[in-house]
Amino acid sequence: MARPLDYDALRADAQTTLRASLREVEPAVRVLGSDALGKLKDQPSVPRLTELTERDAAPEVRGHSGDALGTIGASAAAPLLSKLERAAPPPLKVWYASALARLGDKGAHQRLLDYTRDKDLAVAFKATLTLAEISQPGDRDAIAALKALTAHEAELNTIHPYAGALILTKMAALRDASAHQRLYDLLGSKDEGARLAAAEGLAKLGDDTGRQVLQGVLSNPASPNRLVAAVAQIPLGEYGGLAVLTTALGVRDAGIRRLAARGLGDIGEPRSVETLLPLASDQDWSVRIAAAAAIIAIVGLDPMVLAQASVDWTKSALDSQDWAVRKAAAGVLADIPEKDAVPLLAQAIADKDPGVRIVAARSAGRMRSAHAAVKIAFALRKEADPGVKEQQIKALGEIGSATARDTLAQISSESGRLGVIAAGSLIAVGDPSGKAKLEAAAAAPQPALRLAAMQAASMAKNPIVVPALKIGVADGVFEIQLTAAEGLASFNAEKAAAIPVLAAALRSKEAAVVGRAIAALSRFGEQIRNQVQTPAEMLHSTDARQRLAVVPIARALPPRESVPLLRRLVADPDREVRYAAIEAIETVTPKDKEQAIKLYKPLVNDEDPVVRSKAAGQLARLVPPRARTAAAPPAGDGSLPKVQQATADANAASSEAKAAAGAFEALASELATATAATASDDTALKHVEELAANLGETAAKLEAVAEKVEAAATDASTAAGATPSPDAAELVAEAKALAQSAHDTAATARGKAADAAAKARTYVTTQTGDVRMYLAAADSAIRAGKLTDAQDSLDKATKLLRKSGAKSVSLDFLYGRLYDKMAETSHHPADKHQLLQQAEAAYRRFAKTGTGRNAQTANERLAEIADELKQLGP
Repeated sequence: MARPLDYDALRADAQTTLRASLREVEPAVRVLGSDALGKLKDQPSVPRLTELTERDAAPEVRGHSGDALGTIGASAAAPLLSKLERAAPPPLKVWYASALARLGDKGAHQRLLDYTRDKDLAVAFKATLTLAEISQPGDRDAIAALKALTAHEAELNTIHPYAGALILTKMAALRDASAHQRLYDLLGSKDEGARLAAAEGLAKLGDDTGRQVLQGVLSNPASPNRLVAAVAQIPLGEYGGLAVLTTALGVRDAGIRRLAARGLGDIGEPRSVETLLPLASDQDWSVRIAAAAAIIAIVGLDPMVLAQASVDWTKSALDSQDWAVRKAAAGVLADIPEKDAVPLLAQAIADKDPGVRIVAARSAGRMRSAHAAVKIAFALRKEADPGVKEQQIKALGEIGSATARDTLAQISSESGRLGVIAAGSLIAVGDPSGKAKLEAAAAAPQPALRLAAMQAASMAKNPIVVPALKIGVADGVFEIQLTAAEGLASFNAEKAAAIPVLAAALRSKEAAVVGRAIAALSRFGEQIRNQVQTPAEMLHSTDARQRLAVVPIARALPPRESVPLLRRLVADPDREVRYAAIEAIETVTPKDKEQAIKLYKPLVNDEDPVVRSKAAGQLARLVPPRARTAAAPPAGDGSLPKVQQATADANAASSEAKAAAGAFEALASELATATAATASDDTALKHVEELAANLGETAAKLEAVAEKVEAAATDASTAAGATPSPDAAELVAEAKALAQSAHDTAATARGKAADAAAKARTYVTTQTGDVRMYLAAADSAIRAGKLTDAQDSLDKATKLLRKSGAKSVSLDFLYGRLYDKMAETSHHPADKHQLLQQAEAAYRRFAKTGTGRNAQTANERLAEIADELKQLGP
């Protein structure tokens, strides 16, 4: 049986080949090596590339190596590149400006525009192509520069065959409508080369209109362009030319071997590595470089390599001083392996910037991990920013788990938007108790609460919310109607009520609204004809908002319709569009894993590090693992040290599990004692809630430690092999027993934590009834100046507290504020005097036990009231 390839060694050898090319005597080899290393983002080659950029004798090497620095993102080289550009002749200026533009030099855009007007056509051509690549759709200067080149198409064909099609492709990428149409027209040309160039250009844009042209050329044995067609169709996820590419590796023409190797690298099939290996010693350096780059690309699709690349970038980015970089990294957390993501999530949700914390919470929802739920629930108790809290509540709804349910139940009892959102999330995790709150909020007088109810119902993932959504679809506020209609579409319910709203949304001038409407109608199975632009037409827009609006539509469609749209979205020049598109690929994965893999593959080398990291992380979960070494040696006494180490790890983790179990039992006992007595005040109730939350966290920790014991036991079994020695077998049995014990303890704790949390909720509810609701209502009424309503709420809270025997510290503070406000509005001196005295008495009661800002306010008002009473007299 053939021994599996050692991919790590192959990758290292290929990297050595590419880096060695930078030291070859022939300038053309150094040029090709620079280009390949730049495309692969090879950081270790930066010092040598920098040296070549500054000192190489060949101008073309200096230009290409400098451009590679820009492609890699070597920002430290920017000062050198700026210095070199100022002193360089025009042919080199454009290369340095190109690199600086990719490194974020804002002035480079204008300098490139100046270089597009150079009399040297080669300089103008390079400058114009780079300007087009760094410009956003609709950029008039870039489009004008490209159009100016079309007048020199015949001359440019000596620099780049079929240069006209390349220029049209760049114009079409900038959403020039005439260019797109001209490419379509070229598909009907009598010249096969022209047809092929147009189809290739469209494929690079993700547009499969030229698919038939490419397949026609590929299937024609007489065509000299079969290899070109095989490579050109790869961006469309078409790998039918694999056999043609493999055969071409053996022909005499070095250019053909080089192109074939590149194509195999783009496809990334593992079985191609063996066919590429002979080219590692090819007599032509250009072929060796192409083969090495292809091997690195293929081996780089190993799930371990992909995952590590994603983790490494995310770790470094979360430590950045730039909040925008940290925010981008927080958005990648759901794409990396959970064992790495959870610790980094803890870092991100504690970030000082609320924008980073919001994105971290959104990622936690996509992670759907019990450990992530613990982190979010803990952070939620401390979070002060309303926007962050809302996203954390939504994340808990997406994740589920006992920890999420307990926290959501607590928050759903609160008034306001957050309480409503929590009710929807509570339903999403399987607890229907939030239904009544959603339906009440759907009919609330405040539009903000009604909208919150529709948003919460839409994410509840349970058809019990349909009655609430039906209320919303008849609302007088259109945004509420639309959100309700979207929610109904997700359940395919009440179609007759939702369709008129969605039809009205199609007439909106806002692209996002139209996109939402089309997506919802698609979920209902409705065909959109002659009413609005099709999604494909929306992607031709120069407005990024129009193109972004296609993302929710793609999410709603089946793969056969969504994949062509996503292919164009992931090729979009705007990185925000690509961010949204790459997350939308997740909707394809469950239905068509192979298409999802094909969509992710090209993005692993995207110019944007966030796109690269997200694609690498997601792809690592989809591609199968590869054998990394030759067959393992037979187990025997030589394996015993590894088995001993794994068993020692299992014992250490088991001790950790026992400590966690002890802590859990102590918390459970304390909670049982606390809930056995009547609560004396709010502090006692808060203590019960904290104990229940801590119990859930400890249960989750116990589960995590149990997983460590099980992992160590698995390592011991693997190290022992199929026929372990008696000593090794004994150790494996010991490790497995420890793992089983830890697993059973964690399962018991999980059940106890859920029961205890439910009892704690019941206890708090029993002790307080609706006291908190009345106190919150009183606070809102005082702020609004509705003092009669406030007094009514406070009196009701007082009755409930007397009945239960419980206490509330905040009750006295709110009475103090109420009497204070009433005194302000009183025009009779005697009444004002009496109200101030009542406020003074309430503040004094509160000041005895109250803490924090309210205590400070109470003491300040006591001093002021004393002065006011003196001025009023007896």
